[in-house]
Amino acid sequence: MKKLNIIEASDLDISSMTQNEALDALDQCTHLKQVITKQGQKIRGVLDKSLGQRLFARLQSDGVDTGTRTFDISEGCKVEASIAPKITWDQEKLINGLDSIAKDYGKESANHYAQVKWTVSETKFKSAPPEIKKLLQKARTVVPSSPTYKLKFSMGEK
Repeated sequence: MKKLNIIEASDLDISSMTQNEALDALDQCTHLKQVITKQGQKIRGVLDKSLGQRLFARLQSDGVDTGTRTFDISEGCKVEASIAPKITWDQEKLINGLDSIAKDYGKESANHYAQVKWTVSETKFKSAPPEIKKLLQKARTVVPSSPTYKLKFSMGEK
């Protein structure tokens, strides 16, 4: 039997697969994803050398570190390039600032600007003593995620 090329497979081809064919197709997809990821990284590297430098220079000349700029590449072809901001907060300074807002403008004002999300690491939860686990369990919700499938091969077999 001819091996199905997953890239050219129709919806009908896929819906009529046997379990073994589906596992083989999943293996093909996994391999393709790895290849595409590696190639994408190489392509981004090439673009970073040319467009990235142009973008950085344009942003600097505009007096900013992040943003989107459009470049004419050739007649009728433009590229929009972006550097998105990644925001981090110094936790100690943030707490001090929010405390000052609460003192000067009221607790409601501080609550307006701040978001606090408490979480417990699953590793720490699982290793907690039973009495602690019982107290935390009341606040814990487990929502199942989508299933994942991994192929595992024996030595020399598929």
